[in-house]
Amino acid sequence: MCPIILTDSHIIVGNGSNQGADVAMSGDVTIDDTGTTTIKTSVALAGNPTTTTQSPGDNSTKIATTAYVDAIPSGATDLDGLSDVRYDTSSEANLIIGQKVTLFTGAQQNVFIGELAGATAANSTANTSQNTAVGYKSMQGLTSGQQNTAIGRESLYSITTGYYNSAIGVNALNANTTGIANTAIGYHALLSNVSGQNNIGIAPFALTNVTGSSNIGIGYNTGATLTTGSGNILIGDSIDVSGAGVSNQINIGGVRLDLGITVTITTAALTGGGSQGSMTFTNGILTAQTPAT
Repeated sequence: MCPIILTDSHIIVGNGSNQGADVAMSGDVTIDDTGTTTIKTSVALAGNPTTTTQSPGDNSTKIATTAYVDAIPSGATDLDGLSDVRYDTSSEANLIIGQKVTLFTGAQQNVFIGELAGATAANSTANTSQNTAVGYKSMQGLTSGQQNTAIGRESLYSITTGYYNSAIGVNALNANTTGIANTAIGYHALLSNVSGQNNIGIAPFALTNVTGSSNIGIGYNTGATLTTGSGNILIGDSIDVSGAGVSNQINIGGVRLDLGITVTITTAALTGGGSQGSMTFTNGILTAQTPAT
């Protein structure tokens, strides 16, 4: 038998006569004279080729099988199957996106969207109901509060048992814990309120230091001085009261009216006659009267 002369980068393949033949490799795989094979970068595999199924979560350039692809959701065919979503369509009807939390039995109709937004499993109670929190750590301290709305980073951050509060804006009503029926719209609006009630702050920094109740501040930085005072109405850019603890003042565009003033008028001043008694008015209302003697 004559020796086979093998051409560079060819291989010997048995032929139909059971003899070795010099053959050049072709197709998707080639070989060089060191024995190294090379697979083309674009290979069309026909039929149903199989390979090893990689482990779930393998984020690499390995070939993925259909078994690997099917395993990716890990059974998640709805929102509740995701690792950071709790969606309860039963009677409790809570939707939580951003943390996997099952609220206390009885807590219902709450919507918490954002990382660490809303009540935790440990803090919630059966009374935690009808709250909406959207934003990072918004309403994070919530325990048994009800019917609160917080939209914005750390809005209503500290709330525990308060209710009927609405906060829209970063850090709006941030310190509020037990206060009720407060409305804050704007960055840092009513930031410091803890337990005050019925306050309304609209615009960035509106009533930002207030801890009293029944104050209304509309306009940028309104009521910056006000803290413990109550019953004030402030409208306008940087409009303020005369002191931190002042109550019952109205200041609209810089025109200020002090309420809570008590005035006593003798009836003689009205009739032009002698002293015939007196009338006392508080806030424009007759509160006392002394008859003539």
